[in-house]
Amino acid sequence: MAGKHRPIPVKIFIPTHLHPLQTATKIGTGFSEQQLAELYELLKPLEASVKRGDILADPSKPPDVWFEPKVVMEVLCADLSLSP
Repeated sequence: MAGKHRPIPVKIFIPTHLHPLQTATKIGTGFSEQQLAELYELLKPLEASVKRGDILADPSKPPDVWFEPKVVMEVLCADLSLSP
């Protein structure tokens, strides 16, 4: 989907860890077109050209875009699928 950030990376905050922001999962479905447009407008100003040093992520699977971790969202789901 051009012009939209998807899937959205989800981080967890562990204040006592060397890298306090760690990748937990990605969210890529369940959004309406209107919600995706609103998320894009919310996240666009937070785009970063490089990963912050306090973020732990798998270097073999870098995202297309990094974001400054400034948005907190509550996520509800009906089903959770674990990745290998």
